Amino acid sequence: MSQNTAAYKSFVASLKQKLTDAGVPLVETDGTETGLPENKGWVRFESSVNGHKFYVPKSELRMGLCETTLPIGHLNGARPLPKVNGKIMCRFQPDVDLIASTIADLMAGTEDRLPANKKPEPKAASQEA
Repeated sequence: MSQNTAAYKSFVASLKQKLTDAGVPLVETDGTETGLPENKGWVRFESSVNGHKFYVPKSELRMGLCETTLPIGHLNGARPLPKVNGKIMCRFQPDVDLIASTIADLMAGTEDRLPANKKPEPKAASQEA
């Protein structure tokens, strides 16, 4: 990759290769530059067997902290969240080898599934007298 390539692109390519080599089944998306689901700010690594997600920020020059739904907040490389952020459990140091060795088994496993979103409670029908 050229010197002008955004930092996240080479980071994502390396992490994707390591997770694929480790047998992690990832959700793929046609039509994106990375082949993974992404939006303006993030590239999402999502396990197709348990739904857990690992988000890589689209950093141009230097990689920022990644975020994950995996329960790895107690492991080396994890950083606590300043406040609750949905299903995100922690932030994680942007180190491809550390991430791959930490999350590969968890992303490939079927034991710890990401909980489904709670369905909103139906509104109570108004009672008429």
